[in-house]
Amino acid sequence: MKTILFGNGLNLLKGYSTWEDLLMKIDVEKKEEKIPNTLQFEAEVLPLPEKKTVPVTFDGKLVTHNDQLVTWTINSETNLKAKIAEAMRKYETNEIYQRIAEMRDVSHYVTTNYDDVLKRTLLDMGYLEIDHIKTENTYSIRRKYLLVNGNDYKHIWNIHGEIESPQTIMLGLNQYCGSVSKISDYLNGKYDYTQEKQKVIIPKIHERLRGGIENIYSWIDLFFISDIYIMGFSLLYEEIDLWWILTRRKRLMRQGANITNNIFYCGEVKSGKKKLFQTMGVSIIEPDSKAVDYKDKYHSILDKIV
Repeated sequence: MKTILFGNGLNLLKGYSTWEDLLMKIDVEKKEEKIPNTLQFEAEVLPLPEKKTVPVTFDGKLVTHNDQLVTWTINSETNLKAKIAEAMRKYETNEIYQRIAEMRDVSHYVTTNYDDVLKRTLLDMGYLEIDHIKTENTYSIRRKYLLVNGNDYKHIWNIHGEIESPQTIMLGLNQYCGSVSKISDYLNGKYDYTQEKQKVIIPKIHERLRGGIENIYSWIDLFFISDIYIMGFSLLYEEIDLWWILTRRKRLMRQGANITNNIFYCGEVKSGKKKLFQTMGVSIIEPDSKAVDYKDKYHSILDKIV
């Protein structure tokens, strides 16, 4: 099984915003010191009141009733996230999205992006959306789209939330730490959810690995049973949820757990992070030295993993 884990790097091919650019939409001050994105968001949220009253708009225009503005009360943090979501709604596909969508041996796509570019790419290719798990209000342990074209199934896991539910967009240290807690519960047999009025409890990962994981309830499972190719994603050290999974996976391997899948980081890596990857059992696929721009580099990487 192959899984593509991708980030915002794929969107940069169209000239769309970097994460730093997006954060500037909520923080216009130029700071001399580089503050981690997670704490930068907290610094913007915490001074605000928890709730905020804002005018209702429709099609870019203010909504009025009897010459009075129509307003609604929204969580201030969600309001900030909605601004970022709005900037992503017009993102368009590109040839790298199209190429990974065409990979017949890839049925799972994990993304830290909030946009729906890959989903729209697949829809344009003739796939039909047949399911959307979106019952989680804050976190995204099971959040996914399922699309099908004939007998070809594609699963898209938006692990950091999605623009259709701004409150799920993962920004800030509070939500990142909460996500790590949820992931820990999932792996330790403390995670449950309700399906068709029945409680479903996920057994410990140790137990599931012994018997062989057949049912994939979450993107987390893929880190233990699927070959994962990480591309278009810098994997900054603020991404504590993914770093935690990588370290937990390695600890389980040291304890003798039946983990035989491979994880590959696709891209150029500095020496410090390269050593970390080696420690955690993550292999590196570098682009061809002749590749001159990001598009060529992505193509050269995809040539190596087909």
